[in-house]
Amino acid sequence: MDILKRNLFFIICGLTATVGIALAAVGLKSMTGVQSRMVDAGRLLGQLDMAQRNPVNKRAIDDMEKRVETIKSNYQGVTNWAHNLNRRAPLIPDFFPDAPVDKKQEFTTAYVATVDGLLESLKSGTPPTPREIDDMRETIENEKPRQRDPFQAGKENAEEGEKGNRSGLITNEQARSHPAARASLVKAQRTRCYANLDSLDLIEEMYLGGIIEIKPGVFWDAQRKLWVQQDVIEALARVNKEAATKLEEAGHHPWVGVLPVKDVLSIRISNYVFGDSTGKTPARASDDGPAEPPARVNESFTACESNSLYDVLHFTVKLVVDPRQIPGILDAICKNRFYIPLRVDYVTQPPNLSMTGKIYGEDPAVRVVVDFEAYYLGDVYRRLMPKSILDEIAQERPEDEEKPED
Repeated sequence: MDILKRNLFFIICGLTATVGIALAAVGLKSMTGVQSRMVDAGRLLGQLDMAQRNPVNKRAIDDMEKRVETIKSNYQGVTNWAHNLNRRAPLIPDFFPDAPVDKKQEFTTAYVATVDGLLESLKSGTPPTPREIDDMRETIENEKPRQRDPFQAGKENAEEGEKGNRSGLITNEQARSHPAARASLVKAQRTRCYANLDSLDLIEEMYLGGIIEIKPGVFWDAQRKLWVQQDVIEALARVNKEAATKLEEAGHHPWVGVLPVKDVLSIRISNYVFGDSTGKTPARASDDGPAEPPARVNESFTACESNSLYDVLHFTVKLVVDPRQIPGILDAICKNRFYIPLRVDYVTQPPNLSMTGKIYGEDPAVRVVVDFEAYYLGDVYRRLMPKSILDEIAQERPEDEEKPED
């Protein structure tokens, strides 16, 4: 006990030193982990600092921002291009959607003038009328008052050169002395394409001047049908004009018999096409009369129908053409418009051996029917649609009241 008392101070000091050594060891051990984490944190901080000052990363971010801006700009550019390509001006400004009464006569007058202008742009003609044939008969009688009927002469003696032709084709001599044939040839030489009002899809009551009872929806139908026909006729006239220019440069006279588009038999436009539209059976080139558009989704390989973004309609064109020119004619109609050819059907146009009526020339010709699909952007055209049409297609007028530019 005395020994403990005498050495108590040293014992306490020893225990304190031992505990201190143990605590130091534990502390140093834990400090190693702390130090490691501090080193990792410092390294990360350095990397972040380098990233902020690294020009490569900043350049990549700037390039990505520029790319996003370029994509936005290109999208807007494509949208504007599509709108401008699809946009058409009404016959008179500020007429749609309400078709004000005080402007109905102005619209009707413009409609008649535009329809007449379509036929003029084709430099179109018709077969001779009975009156024109009678006039030609009088001319022939004055030239050769005692001449026998050339057809009878040909029958009596088929071996008399020009006066008889075993193929059945009328001869030049016969044509000169036959009133109907000669009148037909004279008119054909002055014509570049056969067409008349029956060739077009018209609102007859409007063309004939009846405007009082016509509702806004009828005016809209007249306008949308006119837009299609303007595109088609302009394309056909352009094809013929280009061919006529080449013929004239070569010293030849351009007339219906040597031009690509010889006859516009019919252009017909459907109503808007929906999935449940009943439509019609596709027309055949061999059928008589105008060719009506099918207006059925299942008749289109695109399977497109009117929806919230755009309206779809079909139109059908029936022509007599040079068969070698069909691809160029289709391209001309679809060029710069949202038109797609859906179906082409054609048959040989029989030769006109009598040379009376419509004369298509010496080269082979075909009667062709082509169905097209047309697209109209909703945010362009629904601003103009009368309410009755919007209700019919179950769509709303765009909220933006800005009207499309001409």
